[in-house]
Amino acid sequence: MSQATSTRPPVPEEGLPRNAGATGQDGSGAPGFEERYRRIVENSPTLILELDADTGEILTCNPAMAQSLGGTVRDIEGRNVREFLPPEILESRIARVRAAVESSRVVTFEDQRNGRYFRHIVVPLRGGDRNLVQAIASDITEFRRTEEALRRALEEKTHLMQELNHRIKNNLILVSSLVRLKARSIGPAADLSDLLRQIEAIQLLHDRLRPSETPETIEVGSYLEEILGKVLSTYGGRIVNVERRVADLRLPTKAAIPLGLIVNEIATNSIKHGFTPARADFSLTLERVPGAGECRLVLSNSGAPIPEIVSLENPSSTGLRLISLLVLQLQGSVEMTRSPHPVFEIRFPAPREETGPSEAPGGGEP
Repeated sequence: MSQATSTRPPVPEEGLPRNAGATGQDGSGAPGFEERYRRIVENSPTLILELDADTGEILTCNPAMAQSLGGTVRDIEGRNVREFLPPEILESRIARVRAAVESSRVVTFEDQRNGRYFRHIVVPLRGGDRNLVQAIASDITEFRRTEEALRRALEEKTHLMQELNHRIKNNLILVSSLVRLKARSIGPAADLSDLLRQIEAIQLLHDRLRPSETPETIEVGSYLEEILGKVLSTYGGRIVNVERRVADLRLPTKAAIPLGLIVNEIATNSIKHGFTPARADFSLTLERVPGAGECRLVLSNSGAPIPEIVSLENPSSTGLRLISLLVLQLQGSVEMTRSPHPVFEIRFPAPREETGPSEAPGGGEP
């Protein structure tokens, strides 16, 4: 793996300091700048050397670099870099050094040697009539291993979540079958169709999550539209005029399930109590409210006004109690408009908007 990025023109006139003065110019006995710099370089765990870009001669290096190359600083100085690098990476690194010299810009790249990963910075220097560079290398092996371990853990988590959703879906199918068997045994005295639709709404969500690479979230708009389509298709063969205004929103599954059940319940109630022989309209709106940190779900139908006796604060029906509990689960709020037609508006916290990765400054591969 290698990746290079050009950034800024080099600043230094020289490379690693040699024979630097031990004290500052003020005679205080405190180390001067070059001495302090030398101490930092010598004690740094980062691998640093100065190189003649034309001949490959190592002019000097710090102890960390010398140890990495298998010797002391005295052993390494004056030798050619080609003695220490295997052929498979030698030409690549030399090419990076030449690119830094020719462009007069810093070059960064990564590569691998003896099973370890390194990040390199090549800084061109002004060295009279010689093309010199300072090469700085950091061992990032542990970082790469941690990154790979996290990647594998994420893949395993995704696989387990997909398998879990598959099993939940199969269990819901089994529950639906048991409910249907029970309904047949009871006969017309018990209508369990509402319960079957609620189970199907949850089943649809897990069906969508099975092939997803992000099973912890779902694109909720199309999910709600699918639930709505299945519920309204049961309206005695009649056509329902549906108006949809659905934003592209990804929500956690723990929020999508109650939303799906709310849509299922209100659409079912529209079939039972809202639509008239003359008119069957239904509206679904899902949007993010700008600047409010909220999402808004609005469901309405063309039915008759809701009677005054019906209240969300003291719901008398199982359906309204279910809607209130689901809104509470969403940590949201619900408002009901009675006339001229029933309207339910549910507000709930919006997910954090994702922003794309910022583009790094600088050029591309030299």
